[in-house]
Amino acid sequence: MRFLALLIVLFLPFQALAQEDQTERDRSYLTGLIEDNLSGAGRSIRLEGFAGALSSRATFDSLTIADDTGVWITVKNGALQWDRAAILRGEILIDELSAESIDLPRLPQSEPDPTAPEATPFALPDLPVAVQIGKINAQKVTLGAPVLGQAVALKLSGSMRLAGGAGETKLEVARIDGPKGQLSLAASYANDTHATLVDLLVSEGADGIAATLMNLPGKPALSLSLSGLGPIETFAADVALSTAGQKRLSGKIALTSTEVAGETERGFDVALAGDVSPLLPPEYQEFFGKDAQLEAAGSRTATGMMQLRKLTLNGAAVQVTGSVDLLPTGLPDRFDLQAKVGLEGEAVLLPLSGPETRLRTATLALGYNRAQGDGWKLQGDITGFTRGTAEAEDVIDRINLSGSGRIGQPVEGSATAGGTVNFGATGIALSDPALAEALGAFATGAVRFFWQEGKPLNLPQIRLTTRDFEATGRLSLNEGVVSAVIRADHKHLQSLSQLAGRALSGSISAQISGDYTVLSGAFDADAAITAPDLRLSQPQADALLAGGATITASARRDETGLSLRSLVAKSDALSLNAEGRLTSAANDLTATLDLRDLGKLGGGYNGAANAKLVLQGPLGARKITLSGQGVNLSLAQAQLNRILAGQSRFSVTVDEGERGFRLANLDINTSQLTASATARAGNESLLDIALKLSNAALLAPGFPGPVTLSGSLDQREDSYRLDLRGTGPGGTEATVKGSVASDFATTDLAIAGRTESALLNGVIEPRSVQGPLTFDLALQGAPGLSALSGQLRGQGLRLSLPTLGQALQNVTLQAQLAGGSASLSGQAEFEGGGTLRVSGPVQLASPFPADLSLVLDRAHLRDPQLYDTRLSGNLNVNGGLTGNLRISGALSLAETELRIPSSGLGGAATIPEVTHLHEPADVRQTRTRAGLIDTGGGESSGPGRIIALDVSVSAPNQIFVRGRGLDAELGGQLRVTGTTANIVPVGEFNLIRGRLDVLGKRFILAEGQVALQGALTPWVKFAATTDQDDTAITLTLEGAASEPGLSIASSPELPEEEVLARLLFDKGLTNLSALQAAQLATAVATLAGKGGEGIVSKLRKGFGLDDLDVGTDASGNATVRAGKYISENVYSDVSVDSNGQAEVTLNLDITKQLTARGSVGSDGASALGLFFEKDY
Repeated sequence: MRFLALLIVLFLPFQALAQEDQTERDRSYLTGLIEDNLSGAGRSIRLEGFAGALSSRATFDSLTIADDTGVWITVKNGALQWDRAAILRGEILIDELSAESIDLPRLPQSEPDPTAPEATPFALPDLPVAVQIGKINAQKVTLGAPVLGQAVALKLSGSMRLAGGAGETKLEVARIDGPKGQLSLAASYANDTHATLVDLLVSEGADGIAATLMNLPGKPALSLSLSGLGPIETFAADVALSTAGQKRLSGKIALTSTEVAGETERGFDVALAGDVSPLLPPEYQEFFGKDAQLEAAGSRTATGMMQLRKLTLNGAAVQVTGSVDLLPTGLPDRFDLQAKVGLEGEAVLLPLSGPETRLRTATLALGYNRAQGDGWKLQGDITGFTRGTAEAEDVIDRINLSGSGRIGQPVEGSATAGGTVNFGATGIALSDPALAEALGAFATGAVRFFWQEGKPLNLPQIRLTTRDFEATGRLSLNEGVVSAVIRADHKHLQSLSQLAGRALSGSISAQISGDYTVLSGAFDADAAITAPDLRLSQPQADALLAGGATITASARRDETGLSLRSLVAKSDALSLNAEGRLTSAANDLTATLDLRDLGKLGGGYNGAANAKLVLQGPLGARKITLSGQGVNLSLAQAQLNRILAGQSRFSVTVDEGERGFRLANLDINTSQLTASATARAGNESLLDIALKLSNAALLAPGFPGPVTLSGSLDQREDSYRLDLRGTGPGGTEATVKGSVASDFATTDLAIAGRTESALLNGVIEPRSVQGPLTFDLALQGAPGLSALSGQLRGQGLRLSLPTLGQALQNVTLQAQLAGGSASLSGQAEFEGGGTLRVSGPVQLASPFPADLSLVLDRAHLRDPQLYDTRLSGNLNVNGGLTGNLRISGALSLAETELRIPSSGLGGAATIPEVTHLHEPADVRQTRTRAGLIDTGGGESSGPGRIIALDVSVSAPNQIFVRGRGLDAELGGQLRVTGTTANIVPVGEFNLIRGRLDVLGKRFILAEGQVALQGALTPWVKFAATTDQDDTAITLTLEGAASEPGLSIASSPELPEEEVLARLLFDKGLTNLSALQAAQLATAVATLAGKGGEGIVSKLRKGFGLDDLDVGTDASGNATVRAGKYISENVYSDVSVDSNGQAEVTLNLDITKQLTARGSVGSDGASALGLFFEKDY
């Protein structure tokens, strides 16, 4: 058709001579005629600016040719200079065919032509006219990177002649960009004589196209020549390839033609040799060495037999020889292949892609000769196989392959072939520890096969064995259908632990049988899996698998759909059953799950549950319903268990529509909770939602009352529209209105309401908070904290911090949210007096960077046993609240009292360890919050939060240290630096004045300091010195303020008891009376802070008293107190001090909480009162 179009175009000028009134419309018609006749399926031609059809020179502005994916060639400013009169002589004489530029960005895409069964000999087209092009010229030809691997610009010139079944061409191509490159081609052929001429020369400089495409090392200069002359039947060409000026490969490629018994056999003969090592990367050069040879010769006989008479490949590390004859039936008449790879005494690197692959030796032998019998043999062996580098190398010491069988060809149409192939690998050592452990050190296998002409291919035996794994089976292949029975057993699953990333144990077996159609994917199969003792190191999964588990399935898939005949999974703890049919027109699938005893799962689970899944309806309109119930369900979350107690039921239905699945119905019912979502009549996309929790205290103890949620959910085409309202105890209420995209990518929600802060107590315990919270928020954009804006506010809150012994009241806190940040501002009053203000931003993404400012104003901090102070100053909190945090600032102390705990030489016994029997949960929780129960929290598995510190503390005076007869005033300044893991205090508080009183003796302090140690524990040191006769006595109290230690020194050095006797009584130890000795013991106990059961405790027991105590008062004076229960509810005691003053006290327990107390002193003073007491 294209040739006919060419003739039309050529003869149109003669037709035009008779139409002297040629118009622009006719020229458009001519252009369209050319385009339509040269275009075709998958080819579209457009011609722009065509002119000169009536002259001997025709031109066009542009010519484009496109395929289905777009334009693939553009020719600009083309010209055709030709002899119109020559057409009358049966010739097409073109003096010039030229173009200013040709742009070829890619090659065209087209469907390959079908291969005809008949062989077609080579011949040039025999045209009815002779064609001669005197000059072909293209000033610039641009090839895109997809054509040759890189963008190239060329200049093209040449000529062509085609006439009478003979043709010749000359072509010169030169590269005009980048490295020098040239191609020269002269070729001719004549149909009548079959004379053929080919003379091709390609030469390029370094970094040329050919060297780049061949990926030659260094991309050297390259030249390739191919030249030959002779009849096509016996055409022979000399080939030579050179790089960097050195010949690398040379030889001959020839076609052969031989007369045998009057029949012509055509074939080929190839002989190439040379040093190809420079053409390979350096690491592969030793494989072929410096003298590689390739020889091959073959033919096809007139009877249709294909013969490869000779195949030889020789290199330094490879030798291959072989031959093969194939009968017209495609069966072999004979074959013989011998291959050897290896270097003497060393491993050889194979020229393969990927990681380095080496071996020491490899041999392969395959042979068969029908003339000598019907047996065939295979033998192969590889030693020293490695893959990878020394850091990660896979090693196989030896791989062997062997096989034998028979090829039977008794008569045409009854040929058979069969045999057995065995393989094995030993000394396997993989670099991946997980794979090495999973596979083991060896693998063996075997395949037995049998084929008979016209019947299926059968593999009656397949076997693969490793250390812990074995698979056996059989299969057959018949017209694209694979029928198989395969069984696999793994005896020791622990070898797969590293591969699975968890500890496995036990064994597993699986079997599958059935048919599979390769092209359509149809199958009909039965499968079974048995795991008698499988363990997955996941407590709940292991509990379900305990006692063994089995899974069986039977299914069929064909052109009508998928039929699940049965799916059954069973263990001691669960049972799963499913069956049904899935098709595009209808679905009917049912599955049931029965969990008989959730207690077997451990981890706080308990009760029983069952569920049923039903899938129905055609594809595009399916309905899925999931329903079930539970009895006395228990989960790991104790709060949820209160809701799930008793019987629970649930049901959920989703329907499929044009927009996918959507919720149609939801029902949840327990003894404490009801929830539902029901499609509204007449509008199935609109759901009415209702939820009621009978008592919020089930989830938030101390917050009793019902919780309700109501509203609607509109399932629109591209979003969900929400309108919800919730209520709860304490006036809690909230509304949520707005929309959420159907893919949850964006939101537009308004969230507002109020609640009680006490809801947080379950999360922040033992801390607690009380008071109302209000919120007015918006969630706009992609879901996340960055999309949240609005305000949170709490007013009149009270925060209790029992572990710190503090409480904040009248707390006002406001958080303004925007752009993923919360701007905080608030203030609070300390329960003992003073205020706290806080302000600054906190980012809402981890690690939650903050820049907070804290201002304290006379904050009253008190520990009744240790200190009482008022604190003022500014603190800055900077950094990530869960990352690198730093606290800095300056604090000042007002009047501060540091107490040294007092204890005398008491007669009361120490409280023994108390064992709590049948302790209620609320009592235990109270003791835990009070720190009376060791929960193991002190043994951290890793380092806690580390916070950088830089805080200065100033107190010029009025730091009073009192207790155990000590009364001192200090002042100074210190700085706390370092981190919470390694606190570095700098500075201390020093003594301004002070005294120490013991048993009526007063000592003026000469030295005193209070500093901070690593855990911010106050550390005290006080020293007093006095002269007693010729002895200088120094008393030093040093250590943690909660339990300082006493040291007594003298000069000259004396025993501690002797020094105290001289200090207190002005006499030696041997001269003390019994009372003075007791006073001495009391003094030691007072100063050391020790008591317990000593001599006084023994006296108490001897006198039958309930209490006897010898101690000191705040001034250091000695006191004695004795007490006794007169009756079960009446107690009296008598106390006498060192000045002779006495007092009698009487206690009457009226009830457990109400007590009457009265006292009379020797000075005539008396008192009477009623006291109400309650433990909490």
